[in-house]
Amino acid sequence: MKSVTLFCVEGGSNKQYTVWMERSGNGWLVNFQFGPVGGWVQGGAKTKSPVSRAQAEKVYEGLLKQKRAKGYSEGEDAPAFSQPAARAAAPAQKAAAKAEDDPGLRPMLLTWAEESDLGWLVGDDGWGAQEKINGKRIMIKVTRGGVVGLNKRGLPCPIPEAVAREMSGFVGEFDGEMVGDVYNVFDMTMDGVANVGTSGCEYRHGLLASRLAKPTKHVRVVPLVVGADAKGVLVEGLRAGRKEGVVFKRLDAPYEAGRRPSLAKAIAVKVKFYAEIAVEVLKWNGDKSSVEVAALDSGRLVSVGKVTIHDKYVGQVAPGVVVRVKYLYATEAAQLYQANLDPTDDGSVVADQVAADPIGRLKFENKD
Repeated sequence: MKSVTLFCVEGGSNKQYTVWMERSGNGWLVNFQFGPVGGWVQGGAKTKSPVSRAQAEKVYEGLLKQKRAKGYSEGEDAPAFSQPAARAAAPAQKAAAKAEDDPGLRPMLLTWAEESDLGWLVGDDGWGAQEKINGKRIMIKVTRGGVVGLNKRGLPCPIPEAVAREMSGFVGEFDGEMVGDVYNVFDMTMDGVANVGTSGCEYRHGLLASRLAKPTKHVRVVPLVVGADAKGVLVEGLRAGRKEGVVFKRLDAPYEAGRRPSLAKAIAVKVKFYAEIAVEVLKWNGDKSSVEVAALDSGRLVSVGKVTIHDKYVGQVAPGVVVRVKYLYATEAAQLYQANLDPTDDGSVVADQVAADPIGRLKFENKD
């Protein structure tokens, strides 16, 4: 039997997650348990029936990778997380405490752009580019009184204590993505007590890079690339490395909370590198908001996960139908991540072919 227990201290709770492989007949099962350390645990199975050892190990390693990305690690000295101050119990006191705690920070959200827009975004010198990080969006406010993490709604949230410790010397307001216990910083809105959010993106990033110039273990600055040639190299490198996508920002634009609704007026956009595959619908899930789909593996259908179905496509989708799907990548367990239907210009989502594509066509998650 193969087994690992991961631990994570977050928000004042001490959690554990155990995953193991065990033989069952001629195959293998992958099971798990989770819950508070020393408390009641829940369990389940990641494989519905015995699979080959190779398939079980893919599921096993994929599950461990997901948990580690969320801050879990081996050993009871797992990364500790900061804990926001507890709020008062009475409703009126809660509202007052919330207003007092809320620093008014809200993130700048990205407008969607398609891969077909890459040409002009790369070619226009008025735009800079950064790697799109696939983590948890966190803003960090650092004062002489301490370090506070804030989620996309501006509410205090736990952050790794190692990150808080390494950020504590840099008074200001920062924006980034948390991946495990590493904070990937890509922007800032305050430098000390000076508001730099009204300055252009290129200036802000230069200031950020100078403030966090000394490398640390848990904080890294996401580079800002300028110039058509350098942006082209970045895009191709991200594609080759199977990264999530790329972000483009107008170099002269201020930091603006919220999202601009149209690409024509956008100052910050994201392009995700989606792959495509034809899959067969196996069944509807629950309220018909998604379906389970499958690809072919040695002539038999094997589930590759769920696909979200928009209401306007429900009439075209049914078990046994082969549909076109776009997705970001497949996990190590061969499950599609961020999968959606891929309609043609006339709105059809049904594939021209009568059989699903082979599972070997899947684009897998970057393993770096």
